[in-house]
Amino acid sequence: MRGFDVVLANPPYIRHELIKHLKPDLKRIFGNLFCGTADLYCYFYFRGIQLLAPGGMFVFISSNKWFRAAYGENLRKHIADTCHVSSITDFG
Repeated sequence: MRGFDVVLANPPYIRHELIKHLKPDLKRIFGNLFCGTADLYCYFYFRGIQLLAPGGMFVFISSNKWFRAAYGENLRKHIADTCHVSSITDFG
């Protein structure tokens, strides 16, 4: 699959407590990428990156909790290892 030149999204902000019924399926699909407390938008980040074409642009509007939360550690590492980050804007 070639992928998309741009992946632009404002993923849903759904706390992990409200998606407990989805966690078994998310674990099956994403493995141990995220711990059990990851909010739903974290999975959108990972999938969005998978959908990119080489050299594509990934633009997301989301919470900044994954910057510092333990559940965001694997996502931060994945982005650092697989992406060229040109800008992250944190509005606080």
